[in-house]
Amino acid sequence: MIIQPVILTGGSGKRLWPLSTSDVPKPFISFDGQYSLFQNTLQRLDKLNTSIGQLNNPIIVCNQNHQSLVNDQAEKVKSAIASIILEPEIKNTAPALTLAAILIKKQFGDGIMISIHSDQWISDEKEFSQEISNAIKIAFEENVVLVGVEPTHPNPQYGYLKINQIKSSKNEYQVKEFVEKPSVHNAKKMIRSKNYLWNSGNFILKSSLWLRLMEKFAPEVLKQCESSLKNSNLESKTINLDPSHFLKIKPISIDHAVLEKMQKENEYKSKLSAIKLSSQWTDLGEWSSIWKFFKTENDNYFKGNISHSNVRNSLIVSQNQIITANNITDVFVVENNGEILIQSNQTSQKFDKPWGYYEILSRTSGQQIKKLTIFSGEATSLQSHQFRSEHWIITQGVAKVTVEKETFNLNQNDSIFIPQGSKHRIENSKHENLCLLEIQTGVYLEEDDITRFEDKYARTNSST
Repeated sequence: MIIQPVILTGGSGKRLWPLSTSDVPKPFISFDGQYSLFQNTLQRLDKLNTSIGQLNNPIIVCNQNHQSLVNDQAEKVKSAIASIILEPEIKNTAPALTLAAILIKKQFGDGIMISIHSDQWISDEKEFSQEISNAIKIAFEENVVLVGVEPTHPNPQYGYLKINQIKSSKNEYQVKEFVEKPSVHNAKKMIRSKNYLWNSGNFILKSSLWLRLMEKFAPEVLKQCESSLKNSNLESKTINLDPSHFLKIKPISIDHAVLEKMQKENEYKSKLSAIKLSSQWTDLGEWSSIWKFFKTENDNYFKGNISHSNVRNSLIVSQNQIITANNITDVFVVENNGEILIQSNQTSQKFDKPWGYYEILSRTSGQQIKKLTIFSGEATSLQSHQFRSEHWIITQGVAKVTVEKETFNLNQNDSIFIPQGSKHRIENSKHENLCLLEIQTGVYLEEDDITRFEDKYARTNSST
């Protein structure tokens, strides 16, 4: 049976305005200064083919206005494309995947579809190839295999999968529930339970199974997709659709059309499986995620012709103009063809950790002030810092503090000095959150100045 990647490149281009537009939406933009997200996706599939072999060239489903972008960017990275299905307008992901499944049926009878989005960033390509290879084996058994991601922080913009691990498999889970964009509070509880994954929106299944599921749960969408392709030349690389039928299709996502309905029916819910990616992943859906993922020295991200001095915690992007930035902190500036976005980055200064989160309140040369919130029952690692000392002031709750071989409790308004190089840990054994101010001083204040001796979350010295 053939293995057929399907790349979905729809989207209106509004989320990263003004850089992303309807003419050049997010998948076709480069954020690393080298390749666009679409090109990274093509190269990810090339590596997957090298890893497992027997992969067909991908089917691309995109807006008809983006055909030249698809062809030009694929040619620049020397990636071959099997077919490009051109949609007259955006109809969301379920119709797009259905069109690809019908094409596979017409050309091959059946196949394993690898449905992936074109606008995501995955840090560990090797792990991705390994887990997709495992997912293909699971999909052969008439299962729908969702690609979940181990969450690193409570992001309210993502969908979540509630899972149970299947005992006979190392990395196969049964999907018990879909949770769409929970509150931050609920997301924190879900992550602490360790029973949830982020839903990446990528999944693997047989094309024949997808068509049966569409016939069951969204038959009118299936009917109009079939009619849209009825008079198309399916032997051509470029496949145009009949707009008189396509424009009748109701826009609907894969999750809403099929997956969430499967979960509610006994006949189908056992077919919902998931694999887990542990590498860094993001859908780069907002400027704060771009900044978090690509920031470098002084926590800045610069792209374009930028002149800067004494800039911190900021993102500055220019496509056409020269931008000069001096003595600013926590600012996002994005320019494209004379349109400019300026917004604060203050909302992005909260950093989630397994034990809770911290906020940066102030930072200057040689000193930094953080507010730490440690959840009930959680603790930092037993750690030391080579280049900084710390002063803790308890503002809420009761802290169990270890410094070298001594352990004692600190109450509200109590404080303690942690010398440079000393082993230390802080724990919250009470029911309410523990809050404290951490004042850091030293020649180097970055998060990688850490040596861990014990850690309940199994983090290494290189993780933060």
